[in-house]
Amino acid sequence: MAECAQFRQSVEVDVPATVADEEWTKFIFYSIYYGSRLEFEPDDGLVRLESIGEGKTKVSVDLNVCSDYQDVGDPAEIARIEKDLQLKLSLYKSFVERRR
Repeated sequence: MAECAQFRQSVEVDVPATVADEEWTKFIFYSIYYGSRLEFEPDDGLVRLESIGEGKTKVSVDLNVCSDYQDVGDPAEIARIEKDLQLKLSLYKSFVERRR
């Protein structure tokens, strides 16, 4: 049976929600095409975009990671996944703010 862990992180970006949404799609495509994917494969997830003021958006990512092969309950594995997700959100912030 697969072991699962849930991860939730967010980042604030200095662009309107409509731009953040459009650029999220481009960022995900760019990440997959150029090999900057997550170091793990989430089983499912959700991305929420929330306008938090004029020209600012909070981008929240919820991921469920399940594995038959890795111990996603191991503190070191959890830390690695959280660090990787944080890095990807930081890269997204740079990506979206640089392109506006």
